[in-house]
Amino acid sequence: MTIAIILLNYFKLGLLVMASYFLWDAATSIQSRFNKGMEANFQLRIARLVFLSALLMPLMVVLFSIQSPTFELIPTQGLQIESEPKGLAIVSAIALILIVGISINLYRFTKEFTKLQSILRESSNLKRLGKVRILYNSNIKIPFATGLFRTKIIVLPEELILNRENLSIVLKHEGHHIRMGDLYWSIFARIVSIVFFWNPAAYAWKRDLHDLQEFACDQYVTSHVGISRKAYANCLFHVAAYESYEQYTLVTPMSLWRGGLRIDGPNLKNRIDSLYYEKKYGAQVSPAGFALSGMVIVSILCFGERTQLVNVTAADVNPGNFLQDADSFTSGSIQEPVLAPGFQPDPHFGRLIKKPE
Repeated sequence: MTIAIILLNYFKLGLLVMASYFLWDAATSIQSRFNKGMEANFQLRIARLVFLSALLMPLMVVLFSIQSPTFELIPTQGLQIESEPKGLAIVSAIALILIVGISINLYRFTKEFTKLQSILRESSNLKRLGKVRILYNSNIKIPFATGLFRTKIIVLPEELILNRENLSIVLKHEGHHIRMGDLYWSIFARIVSIVFFWNPAAYAWKRDLHDLQEFACDQYVTSHVGISRKAYANCLFHVAAYESYEQYTLVTPMSLWRGGLRIDGPNLKNRIDSLYYEKKYGAQVSPAGFALSGMVIVSILCFGERTQLVNVTAADVNPGNFLQDADSFTSGSIQEPVLAPGFQPDPHFGRLIKKPE
């Protein structure tokens, strides 16, 4: 497989990530217009399914050898340009730019991870609940959960442990993140944003998945754990007081993405309003079907097999060989017919007639 083919498939995947976010955004807009929104947990599941389809559907299309229409979303003809010096230079330059961009983002990821490890080392133990360690730190303002392996960790701001009501809310909130595996989805979205660093849809997916996790967690804690909505809203207001916080990787912070939970911002109001969401039993599957159907179509257009039609022109035919083959065919295949006695061929109508006596 040539470098050009690898780059083509890479950009096709990037196009699918972009298409998946466009379809998801269109589906939620349709739903909010006709059914006034979806439950956050259901919305989160659909968002994850559409996001994952951008990366898995191409694999299914290739494995099942699904045929694509003759229309090509991304033309592949004329792609064999590596044999030309100029074409090879262009392909190499694009590959180099991508490698540099991914390397820079990996460096930022490593730097954030190192900072997180420093925070964990500086934190003090508060207690342990089963497989979850609870730490507190005076240098952070936003509580978060982390931990990729068996032991999970919840890190709390030091001043939070003095307020027992907010402490209980935060522990239940972050505990639900751990229970639902939200951390792994956040890491997966982060990896996609690193690989497709040039794609704004990858960052939009990372932001929306993070915020939906927070909305879904808010609604669950206030609906199933016995926390009053008023107390929970007060806790959110307390967290929003620290709008400028440092972003760490491999964590699920309680705030929305990049300071979105500001006291004077619309996201805090929307988040508190979502606490009073009443579950609606309507056609919530329609947007999911719309988005997934669109992903199937785009995946087939990008990665489906195409039947190559060969156009033969007069220049492709060697008349000398053609005539030679025709002569050998006629001389070897056509023999003089054997006529029955007393009959002869009619020279006018091509039939057999009796010989005159």
